[in-house]
Amino acid sequence: MGLSSALSMALSGLNANQRGLQLAATNVANADTPGYTAKTQAQSVRVGDGRVIGLDAGVIQRSLDQAVQSQLRTEAGTAAYSDRVSSYQSRVDELLGTPGSNNSLDTLFNNFTSALEGLATTPESFLTRAEVLSNGRVLASQLNGISDDVQSMRQENEDFLRFGVNEINTALQNIKRVNDQILSESHSATGTADLQDQRDIYIDELSHYMDVRVTEDEQGGVRIATNGGAVLFDRVPANLSFDARGTITPQTEYSTNSDDRGVGTINMTSVSGLQVDLLQPGLLRDGALAAARDLRDDVLVEVQAQLDQLAGAMATALGTRPETGTAVTSGAAAGYDLDLSGLQPGNSFSLSFTSNSNGQTQTVSFIRVDDSSKLPLEDGVTGRSDDRVVGLDYSAGAAPITTQIQSALGVSFSVFDQGGDVIRVLDDGASNAVTVNSFDASVSTTSLTDDGVALPFFIDVGGKAFSNSLDDIPQVKGFAGRISVNENLIEDNSRLVVYETSPDTLDGDSTRPEFLFEALTQAVGSYTAQGGIGTTSAPFTGTVSSFVSQIISVRGAAAQDAQRTADSQRSVVEVLENRFAESTEVSIDEEMARLVELQTAYAANARVMQVVQEMLNTVLQI
Repeated sequence: MGLSSALSMALSGLNANQRGLQLAATNVANADTPGYTAKTQAQSVRVGDGRVIGLDAGVIQRSLDQAVQSQLRTEAGTAAYSDRVSSYQSRVDELLGTPGSNNSLDTLFNNFTSALEGLATTPESFLTRAEVLSNGRVLASQLNGISDDVQSMRQENEDFLRFGVNEINTALQNIKRVNDQILSESHSATGTADLQDQRDIYIDELSHYMDVRVTEDEQGGVRIATNGGAVLFDRVPANLSFDARGTITPQTEYSTNSDDRGVGTINMTSVSGLQVDLLQPGLLRDGALAAARDLRDDVLVEVQAQLDQLAGAMATALGTRPETGTAVTSGAAAGYDLDLSGLQPGNSFSLSFTSNSNGQTQTVSFIRVDDSSKLPLEDGVTGRSDDRVVGLDYSAGAAPITTQIQSALGVSFSVFDQGGDVIRVLDDGASNAVTVNSFDASVSTTSLTDDGVALPFFIDVGGKAFSNSLDDIPQVKGFAGRISVNENLIEDNSRLVVYETSPDTLDGDSTRPEFLFEALTQAVGSYTAQGGIGTTSAPFTGTVSSFVSQIISVRGAAAQDAQRTADSQRSVVEVLENRFAESTEVSIDEEMARLVELQTAYAANARVMQVVQEMLNTVLQI
């Protein structure tokens, strides 16, 4: 080996050692830098003409476990989802209060029913009547406040979705900028490890907001998509925009139909130019954005529905009078006359009959509907599982309803208009195919007196009685935020006792107070599955009092489940973070040992160059 070859080999060794020293120093300096991964650099021999002629330093590589990194991003998105959901579930649980505490919903409800029970004992007491009204107002006010807070929480998540759009667009632009640099430097001698670290930081930010799946191509570029298939980045980023729709209310809900949608959504213009509603089901499955969507459009909507059902149940229980049909016969046919005067939109009347061929009893529930666009109705609107629901179109008045009833019941029945809002239904007489068992109605009272013992204690805005109308926007939607005590009762609390004026009910008559108390604590009703308590086939059935307890129980269980899920998910993320850190962290001890090794090699190569120089000087002196 000639002197020039020895000199070249030593020089290549010095260059490789110098790069190694620089890399070790960089590792040590960035040991605590967030997102920095330990770097390594392989060395290889340079071969020429079949023999070693020097040393080459390879491309700088990152030290990390890509499988753990991918799993960590997935679990981090799930953790962001569960943390946000848990936070809001806990807030809802706090709004309802700890059962039995002074301001909890169940305590305020029990205070109200206790006051009614006291009124049944001393109906003549002005102070007891005032206490009933006071406790009723506190209860209504509490429902108003909880409803407002629920809508505020929905608004918070709406605002978070808007904020998230800006953060995601910024992250995608940063990913593009760094990705372009990586692609342009993919064949450089030093590699793109530091740029990849930067890109990973922005991808990790993205994974907080949504579930992402990252794939890398041969040139080192990445493609990013959600697990639902929405492509966010493929050399160029998708663009997200937020389509706001104004203030959140109980009446504003999400719909995939933009004409029906009352809340904001995220429109994504994909890398191919296609516009997609990113909040539609299936595209986002995890991450903070998915949590905000689910809270705004599902969880908190369900909470509002439960509150609305409770408010509606209280108003209905106190303000609905039963109307029982009168048995009649006509020849061999038998049936009932039913007076439907006073029937309000949303009120119902039911026909029970037995099919004599098989002995089965069936019930058909008819509901007054003044908005024909709402027809036909679904069976679940009554909250019963044992009836068939028929919506009656009252938009043209009451006169045509006999035809509609006849059409719904079929040829085994005969339906007649007896005048004065009285409807007669008869069976088929001698044919004996069916037997009519009962024909009854539930009518909302609008007056404090002379309309039975029920009264419109709780009312809607403008003094409107609650009738559970299904017209336009269903009256029950958002009712918890509007419910109030009838001002006419506050002006004259004697009406809590006096229900007849000709002659006047005696001040000491307990009939109405007993009815009011029993309506809330003993009368059993069914609740629709809209609030997530019970199902359409197995609805929750119970008293209003038991429904209050059920709401508190369901919300408490939801908060506990969400907290357990969040805690468990944080533990998973912590384990993965530790595993990932083990694969990426800089070991100071190893780097120090490497520095000593490189220092020794550097000195050896320098000594070779010194010897070669001395030999060259000797040759030149000959």
